[in-house]
Amino acid sequence: GGGNGLKSHMSREKNAAKKAAEKGGGGGKEGIKERTESKIGTSCAICRAPFTSTKMKAQLISHWETKHSKNTFVECFPDE
Repeated sequence: GGGNGLKSHMSREKNAAKKAAEKGGGGGKEGIKERTESKIGTSCAICRAPFTSTKMKAQLISHWETKHSKNTFVECFPDE
């Protein structure tokens, strides 16, 4: 069943669906921005735990209190 025309058509549809699924973060030139941009807003200077830029300061304080209570908050997060 089906000639070369049908096979080519099915292949184009499959490849188009695959490319659409990779949009915004896939390989090649299209996805380089998504792969290289950092989503990290700040990180703990002691353990290097990343925190996104959308995290609230209360979460930074919670990290400091539970993980590094012997240090000061400024030692953990000098930029905050």
